Amino acid sequence: MKYTHTVFYASIIIATISLALGFVSGGIPIGAVFVTVLGGLWFISSYYSWKWANSLILVGYVAITTMGTWVDVTPIWLLLGFTGALIGWDLAELIAQEKQTDRISNIIRLERSHLIRIAIITILGIGLSGLAISIRFQFTFAWALLLGIILVIALSRTIGFLKNATK
Repeated sequence: MKYTHTVFYASIIIATISLALGFVSGGIPIGAVFVTVLGGLWFISSYYSWKWANSLILVGYVAITTMGTWVDVTPIWLLLGFTGALIGWDLAELIAQEKQTDRISNIIRLERSHLIRIAIITILGIGLSGLAISIRFQFTFAWALLLGIILVIALSRTIGFLKNATK
């Protein structure tokens, strides 16, 4: 559980600093204040084990990230900040589940596999998102609809594959 807590706190710090730097570099220091307060609240809620606060704080990060896209904050800061918030929320839920369970067999293996999955998803997500941010294409509505349908099919097949793999 030591590594999970370390990655959890690191993700909160990365999320908060990334979004705050994005807002400050975009000339909107009040956004950085909101992000810093939200990050501080997350640390406080973690200290007091307020499970209900994790989802609310994630919604706050979503709102702040959305506001950042609206006021033209540099997308890479928003991407890093939101990714850090998602990782923090996921690990907060894992920590809460571990606290509620009396006995978990091989907890180190469970945490290691969870952290490896998060690392792989994070690397792929940031890499593909960074690629998407840097490349610009003009799509007609028909192409966008076709790509959306392909994405939904691929996502449903991936979820089905993952469900079968865990049985």
